[in-house]
Amino acid sequence: MKTSPVLLVVALVVGLTGYRTVSGSVPGNCCTDTSRKPVAILTVTVAKPMTILTIRDTAASAVDISRVLARNYGELFTFIHQKGLKPGKVTAIYPSYQPAFAVVEAAIEIDSIPGQVTGRIKIDKIVGGDVVVVHYQGPYEQIRIAYTAIEKWLKREQREVRGSPFEVYLNDAVMVRDPFELRTDVCQLIK
Repeated sequence: MKTSPVLLVVALVVGLTGYRTVSGSVPGNCCTDTSRKPVAILTVTVAKPMTILTIRDTAASAVDISRVLARNYGELFTFIHQKGLKPGKVTAIYPSYQPAFAVVEAAIEIDSIPGQVTGRIKIDKIVGGDVVVVHYQGPYEQIRIAYTAIEKWLKREQREVRGSPFEVYLNDAVMVRDPFELRTDVCQLIK
């Protein structure tokens, strides 16, 4: 498997802790410009709870995830528009992920709870609390480095997870031409 070098900057924000730089490599060939590297900055913070609308679905592969999410976000945004709701953060929750199969929930934060939901759409909440966040900038195909940074931090700090990891999309892949400009917060609530 071909690997490309990746610069991973880990900034632990717990009080006044400093910055650490960790170099590594990740599999992939998504990008032909090997001089450019994704960036991942890890912080520990407190998240506010979010009320969300979700659609739970499955994807047959990592490649299939974007197609499944796009279809489900379309359904969620249509519902939000019909109900006159104000959308907030666009997220994806990963209750179960294997390279050959994923359970994924397309989720959109909403400003108020609609009277009734229909079909596959459910109302849920992402609880607030302590959270490890990796501010990732780069191609989705290399986002695994963000999850690896969280896993290493959890092990080093001897912390336990609370719930499933989720991603918050800070810009729109349809509007961003350069995959190295995509920004995603990868989040894991902790005990």
